[in-house]
Amino acid sequence: MAYSTIMSIGSFSVILFEAFTAVGLSSLMPTTAITLARMSKPDDSGAADDTTEMETSLAKTPVNGLKDLLKNLGKAGPDSLDILMPSTAKIHAEFEFQGRDESRIEGSIGGFVEVVNVNVGFSALYESTSRNKITLDVDFVSVNVPI
Repeated sequence: MAYSTIMSIGSFSVILFEAFTAVGLSSLMPTTAITLARMSKPDDSGAADDTTEMETSLAKTPVNGLKDLLKNLGKAGPDSLDILMPSTAKIHAEFEFQGRDESRIEGSIGGFVEVVNVNVGFSALYESTSRNKITLDVDFVSVNVPI
């Protein structure tokens, strides 16, 4: 009985966690795209090039190479992006579990002269049903984001 109960609750919890993760990623991915697009825009501040020894050593890292690549791509990119952003998200979850446990121990002892009979029996019956239903509704809107 305990094993199927744990499996039913565990599967429901995993699917519910996946639904919450999907809602989180639907917000995280567009904001990541906006951040990368803003990082790729060239800096028009006209500040003097004051590179220190630390910045020179950091210039050799792969992260800085990726940043340079994004900046070069951003020079030809648009000034704004149209992105689908989630406006509302609703998670509907239903969990139903029914279990029935029945066990029985029987024993009998009988005897005649010089003959003894011993009968022992055990039977167990377990039935379980579970029904899980999780619905995820996300409404998206198109947003024009300046870069």
